[in-house]
Amino acid sequence: GEDGDQSAFGGELTSAFDEILEQKSAIGEPAAGSKTGSQNLQKRREHGGFKAVTQSQTISLIFHLVRNQPFGVRFLEVPDPEPDGTLVVTHVANWSPLSRTATGFPGIFAGDVITSVWGRRCGNLHLQELLWQARVSGGPLELAIKLRPALFDCEVEFEGAEALGVVVAVREGVGNKLEIQTLLEEGAIPAWNEVNYMSRVVAGDWILAVNDCIGSASELLVLMQQLKTAQRRLKLRVESHPPLANRA
Repeated sequence: GEDGDQSAFGGELTSAFDEILEQKSAIGEPAAGSKTGSQNLQKRREHGGFKAVTQSQTISLIFHLVRNQPFGVRFLEVPDPEPDGTLVVTHVANWSPLSRTATGFPGIFAGDVITSVWGRRCGNLHLQELLWQARVSGGPLELAIKLRPALFDCEVEFEGAEALGVVVAVREGVGNKLEIQTLLEEGAIPAWNEVNYMSRVVAGDWILAVNDCIGSASELLVLMQQLKTAQRRLKLRVESHPPLANRA
């Protein structure tokens, strides 16, 4: 389906390939007949209406590489676990040989953490060396991937005129959650991602609740703007994309 209302909680958009994208429009009006703002939202604390934040899990994936074929993947070196850190996936091109396993199942996604190559657990520099060797040699490649939790909370505070740093949209046919379409280079959520590498927010994720409130997607959209201005703090319940059922 096509997108409905869209909102850019930030400035100009830049893609992973530094192409300037069209700036998204301002928030549209809520659906006809719905109440605006938080009037029609339900307040449900964690024990009352939401599943607990789920734990992350690790899966093993096997790929088949063509010799010297580019990976089309971007990694972020993170310092944890000490002392040597690990690698977090930040971008996967559609044509990447790591986007699909050797048997055609979903491969790696932004937000995944590479924990080992062929069973060898080591720091981020050594992991990069092993990946480079696999690319040059071609053939099978086994990766252990630590997945993000299926559900997690992203809590951010704003300083001055800081933007949230995402583009969200009301997706047609999906009435009770907001889709995160794009992450901008700067803002509160990109800043969150820099220090919360196991619960990074990525494009394709869904916002299920805002400050423990649930409601229609249009209502959540309006509430995000209201709270950003009034309270300078947002707690977002995020559903990871893709669903774990499609991967594990």
